[in-house]
Amino acid sequence: MNDSHSHGEGDGATIEVLYVGPLADELAAGLPSEEAVSFRTASRSEDGIDAIGPEIDCVVAGHDPPAVDARRFLDQLRADDREQPFILYGPRVRAGVVEEILASGGDYLCSDSDTTARSVLGVRIRTTVESERTRTDLERKSRAMNQAPVGITIGDATVDDEPLVYVNDQFERLTGYDRSAVLGRNCRFLQGAGTDEETVDRLRAAIENQEPVSVELLNYRADGTPFWNQLDIAPVRDDGEVTHYFGFQKDVTERKSLEEALQQQTELQDRFASVVSHDLRNPLTIAEGHLEIARENRDDEDLSAVADALDRMDGIIDGVLKIARQGVAIEDPERLDLAAIAREAGASVGIQPEIDEELPSVEGDPERVRTLFENLLRNSKDHAGETPTVRVGLYDGGFYVEDDGLGIPQDDRESVFEWGVTTADDGTGYGLAVVRTIARAHGWEVSVTDGRTGGARFEIAVDARPSVGS
Repeated sequence: MNDSHSHGEGDGATIEVLYVGPLADELAAGLPSEEAVSFRTASRSEDGIDAIGPEIDCVVAGHDPPAVDARRFLDQLRADDREQPFILYGPRVRAGVVEEILASGGDYLCSDSDTTARSVLGVRIRTTVESERTRTDLERKSRAMNQAPVGITIGDATVDDEPLVYVNDQFERLTGYDRSAVLGRNCRFLQGAGTDEETVDRLRAAIENQEPVSVELLNYRADGTPFWNQLDIAPVRDDGEVTHYFGFQKDVTERKSLEEALQQQTELQDRFASVVSHDLRNPLTIAEGHLEIARENRDDEDLSAVADALDRMDGIIDGVLKIARQGVAIEDPERLDLAAIAREAGASVGIQPEIDEELPSVEGDPERVRTLFENLLRNSKDHAGETPTVRVGLYDGGFYVEDDGLGIPQDDRESVFEWGVTTADDGTGYGLAVVRTIARAHGWEVSVTDGRTGGARFEIAVDARPSVGS
């Protein structure tokens, strides 16, 4: 097999050609330099099959049985999934052979009609390869558009009302409309009773001004089901003139629902905190003032009981306010040293936990994470004795806090995180609810299991996904 490279100075990359047939020696000299064609040659079909790799742009073959049977050679190429363009090139090839080659998608050029320099062959090769490259490129782009995870539409800007001339598969899945039912129509058929007119006006103005636009719009599927559509539209220009509009649609209903739920939750929590802070705290303060005056005049068990009740009410209000305020999603997280925060929390609670210095560094709010540790450590102190052994460590999913107490029964391991649930006689039932609220505000999740010595082990799974709810 021979190689003869001829690198031209044209506007395209060199075309790699494999020639298999009786003209191998003649073609080994290559084409004129401006043809930008590089030839590899083989005299037998078997050698040609072995020589074809992905770098070959075109196969040219003679017909000289038994060394080269062009029909069988082309069949073998296609059987091996080699899809390079195929040109039959030779003198006086029988009509039956030519017909079979053409029927299989190949081409034919009679060598007798070529020039001595094989310039006609060079032109045919370039034309065939460029056409194949264009077809392949278009097929690749078409597959990418049809397989894209977002809906894609193309509207014709040269026709009134910008009718659709293309929709991809995801658009059909997203909207429930078959492409045959939407081609030739403006995309406004997705709008309905709940579609915001101001947003539609923004779309219309952008199209009239030939500008890109991005909106979130309530649209309707073919069965009438509403969905939130993140719609991006971009004009496509040819020589400065807008010829088409590309539209990209993505279903953001779940995200919108989460945003709305978070907004509603935040508003409810703000209103609730305001009610608790003012409507309950104010009369409590008045009651505490009157109690103080009463105790100046006399001190008995009844007044002590009132004082204990007011203290308990004050603790409940503090707990409720913490839950309401600390459940809001973290907006400006910082990189946190969990070991340092756990030590600070232990000092404030009066516990010296055993802390793994290799605790993960996480993003979060330092004050809320400290409150999380304080509540977990205080829970251990309340349920595992005044001097419990408490460990703060690392596990595969995040970090944990465990003690050597009696642990938490299997049936109670979910309910202990609910508001007002406690197993202590003097507990408020808000400590672990605050822990879960803070964890979820960070996108984490907390669960309880058995510690290594039988106590309670609280595992905080660190997860980057945002969470709604508390």
